[in-house]
Order: sequence, then C-alpha cells, then structure tokens
Amino acid sequence: QAAQQGYAAPPPPPTPAPTPPPAPGPEERPEPAKTKPCASVEVQADMPASQSFNRDQQQEFRSKLQAARQLLPELRAQRKKLSEAVKGIEAKGAELRQSCAEAEREGREDFEMLRGHLNSVESLKQAVLNREKDVRVRLIKSIDEFCQ
Repeated sequence: QAAQQGYAAPPPPPTPAPTPPPAPGPEERPEPAKTKPCASVEVQADMPASQSFNRDQQQEFRSKLQAARQLLPELRAQRKKLSEAVKGIEAKGAELRQSCAEAEREGREDFEMLRGHLNSVESLKQAVLNREKDVRVRLIKSIDEFCQ
C-alpha cells in the first residue's frame, strides 16, 4: 500500500533478541533438547506466526519495490514520449481549429459575395417584372378608355 501511495517502505524494525517462552506448567514440560538449533531458527521459532508473516511481507514488498525502481527509467522515457505525443495532438488540434476558422471565414466571404450577386439579380428581375406590370396596367387603362 505504501508503494501505491508513493511512499518508501519503512525500514524493518530491529530484530528483537529471542525471548524465552513462558515456562510451561508441570504437565506441559517438554524434554530438554539434546542439540541446540542455530540462532536464526531459534529466533523464527520464538516469533509469533504474525511477525514471521510480516517479515515475509516486508521482504516481498522490498523485492517488488526494487523491481519497480528498476522500471523507473523506462517508465520515465515512456512518460516523456506520451507527453510529447499529447503536445503533438494538441498542436494538431490547434491547427485544425485554425484551418476550420479560416474555412468558415472564406465560406462567409463566399456566401456574402453570392448573396450580393443574388440580391442584384433579384433586383434586376424585380425591376423587369415591375416594368412588365406597368406596361400591362397601362394597356388595361388604354382598353378601359377605349371601351368607354
């Protein structure tokens, strides 16, 4: 858990001197050992199972931490590459936004030019229609005058 949070493992506690187990009652007294085992076996035998398990966990943690530290240069190199890729993507995004804005600007210019052209064509056609209407209205008046 300490490695996941970015903390270094705490140094292992000093190895306590073996303490003799409590004296067994008269009915529990074992036979005396004929040969004395080595000190490390004696320490492990005297330690409760949870301390031995913790020592195993600490050793496993240290080995995993060492393995993770060996990966750091490669991870840093990968991070640098990824960071450069992100900057490249951001630059491409900025270029895309710029080209889209330019295309939109050009599109608006083209639209305004076409709109102006359409307005002038509309005005011309409206003028022609108004002239035709005026001619027909005058003809109607002429016919009315003739008929009276």
